[in-house]
Formats: sequence, C-alpha cells, structure tokens
Amino acid sequence: MRLACLQAMQDVASWARETLGDARLGDARRTARIVRMLARAGAQPAGRVTEVFAAGPERQAAYDMLESEAVSATELSAAVGRATARACAELPRTLVVLDGTSLTLTDNYEAKGLGHIGSIGAGARGLKLINALALTTEGVPMGVADQNWWVRTERAPRGNYRRVNDRESTRWRECVTRIGQRFLESAPNTKLHFVADREADATLLMRTLRREGHEFTIRSNANRKVLGRSGVAAIRPVLRAIKPLATMQIELRRTPRRSARTAKLEIRAAKLDVRMRDHHIQKTSIVPLTFVWARESGRKKGVDWILTTNTTVENAADACEVVRRYTLRWRIEDHHRTWKSGLCNVERSQLRSASALIKWATLLAAVAARAEQLRHHARVNPDEPAETVLTEHEIDALIVLKTHEQSRVEVVSREGLSVGQAVRWIADLGGYVGSKSSGKPGPITIGRGLARLLPAAVIVESLRAPPRKR
Repeated sequence: MRLACLQAMQDVASWARETLGDARLGDARRTARIVRMLARAGAQPAGRVTEVFAAGPERQAAYDMLESEAVSATELSAAVGRATARACAELPRTLVVLDGTSLTLTDNYEAKGLGHIGSIGAGARGLKLINALALTTEGVPMGVADQNWWVRTERAPRGNYRRVNDRESTRWRECVTRIGQRFLESAPNTKLHFVADREADATLLMRTLRREGHEFTIRSNANRKVLGRSGVAAIRPVLRAIKPLATMQIELRRTPRRSARTAKLEIRAAKLDVRMRDHHIQKTSIVPLTFVWARESGRKKGVDWILTTNTTVENAADACEVVRRYTLRWRIEDHHRTWKSGLCNVERSQLRSASALIKWATLLAAVAARAEQLRHHARVNPDEPAETVLTEHEIDALIVLKTHEQSRVEVVSREGLSVGQAVRWIADLGGYVGSKSSGKPGPITIGRGLARLLPAAVIVESLRAPPRKR
C-alpha cells in the first residue's frame, strides 16, 4: 500500500502545504509565508536562517515571522502534528515513539531566555522537550506527532516531591493526550501504540495510556514490584524463575560506547499483577501487565531489557514481536541526529529568543522527519520505483550529480531506478564509502547527500519552468 505521506513527498512545496497549510496564525498571509519558509528549509536544510534564505528581503521576512508574537510556536507544532495524523489515516496501527531530549544552543550572555541543560554547574544552555515520532509498524517514519517544549530554570527540590502538575513528567502525559485527540479527529480508525525507554516508566503515564485506550511498550526500570505466590516480590527474580520462551537475534547499532554487532537474546514473558504506586498522589493499585525480558546471556553489560506492555502475549512469536517493536525506538534517535547535526544542524541556530528558536526548530524537525522517512522507506521497500519518494527534478539532479562522480565500473541510468539504489547514490554524494557492519548508509551521509541534491533539484526545476511574463 502506497501511503499518502509518500505521495506528498513528491513535491517539497506540496509537502510544505500539507504540513503547515492549516496552521491557525490569525491571517492567511502568515500561513502562506510560513508554508513557503518550510518549503525552502526542506529544499535547502541548514541550521542558520542565513544559510536557508540567501536573498535579503526573503531572509528579513523569515526573521520577522520567527520573532512575531502573532505566530504561535504551539500552533506550529500542533499543525505539524495534525499533518502527521492525517498521513497515518490509512494505517490500522501507528507506533508513536516518545523520548525526552534537549537542544544545546549558544547563549553566551544568557539573554535569550534559555535554561540550563544537564548539570547547572556545567553551564550549558538550551531548551528541553518531549519529542514524539510516528512510525509505521515496519519502522518507516511518518512525521512528528508532537513536541512539548519548556525551559528549565530551577533546581530540582531535594528531599521533597514537586506537586503533580509541577513535575516535568507531566509533559509526557500532555503529549499522549494531544496526540490521541489529533488522531481521533484525523485518523479515527488508527490504533496508537506508544513506545518509550526507561525515562517513561512512570505510574501516572501508564495510567493515562490505559485510561485513554492506547497500547504501550515501555522499558522498565526493573524496580517494579509484582504479586507473586508468596506476596510482593521484585520483578527480576520472578522472571528469572520462568523458563525461556524463545531466542532471537537483533542487530545492535554502533554507538560511542560499543561497536555494531549481532546479539542473541533469551526471551521470557509473563503476565503479572503489578503494584503501581505513586508517592505524589498517595495511591496504590494492582494492574495486570505483561513483562517480556530480553537478555543476552554470557556477556557482561550485554542487552538486558525488561519491557512492559499491555498487549497480549500468548506465544513465542508475540514475545519476539514486543522486542522487535521496542527496537524501533531507535528511529527517534536517528531523527534527533538528523535534526541536530546530520542534515538540519538546528543547534547551530543563532536566533535571539527562545520563542524564535522553538519555531525554527519545529520547522527543521519536520524537515528531518521527511529525510528520515526517505532513508527508512528505502530500507523497508528497496525495490519500489524511485518515483515513489523522489520528484522528477530530484531524480534528474541525482543522475547528473552521480554521473559526474561515478566510478569506472558504475552504470548510472534513470531506467529501472529503485528507491534503494537512489538512496545509495544520495549517500554516495554525501561521502558514503560502504559500511562493514551493515552495508547500509546512515543518516549523516544521506543527510549530506540530500544537502547537495535538493538545491540542485531546485535549479533543475527552475530551468524547466516557463518564463515569467513581464
């Protein structure tokens, strides 16, 4: 099934209209301007406004839009989220990956309204957010479902808990509720399944997900208490006593702390009564949930995941599917890398206020999601025609650029060009030399290649456009 969002990718201007065309900014001219800004950023991604908008009047108009109080950062994020929900309307189920992250930005004089990032003593300044990325069940990004921004300006209290609505964890629940409302309006037949790491292992969040009728897979902090035969017990000893249900292999990505490798996991699963307690509201309840333990035996500091889900696990295939689903959480890390440094370089922005920075970062987050969609669609559906995800002008520009740099043994032709081959050529333009671990290009090289391809495609389109009447 070809998805509506991939059709929109065929034209960056159409994609921009679909993404922000219904933004409620109080004036149709403002909406039209912000759509043009997104289209330009999509065609020529960069972290600084001056790198995207070269012409003086256009650049000044972009600055005015970003600094204008009439342009709501919250509404821009909502418009992007609504577009993502519409793109998922044909899917029976959508995965929504939640993750907390931050943007570290230059603020030498502490005059931009930013807050501290990490340790206050370290002096880093920036913005905090909960980011939500919608995926197909195969892991192809569909767009940014929500972003919840804030500025951290105070120290966490010691010894005392903040009130429920004053805690940063509240922002996770706000994201879930907003996303649910958007999908109810634009994709009512699409079931939502939220995926998150240990940071989201919170009683109130899981209560919200269950109350609003959503599925979830969340990595546990492993300190949950369950009701066993002899009373309350820690989760890990209970699972250890269960016979392994299956084994499976997963490909671990290279990180600063480890090299890429294949991990063989033992899978255990059990449905248990969980004691869910929250100190802030002084309420304890017993909830039946399923735990899937994926553990790499015989290796120190290997994979050791306890995954909590409210979906049914009846056999080995169901348990392995829970683990596979959790590995798709890495897609949001890919998105962060493409957004922050790989393609969009949002952290290089020099804008002078937190509000303007959030608006600009929201636009670039949509651009990064579009680029990640191209990359992962090529991995999931490599044999589809390149026209599925690239415009005619982009394909022609790719042929020209690749022909100029082709090796002696390469044959560069538009005929029969597949998505997988086209993305490989884009990565080649970005300096890809081949990965020994997977043979698949990553977001950095694809991002660099897109940074060359997209401006070239704009030139090709301009040269073919009929002359304007004077």
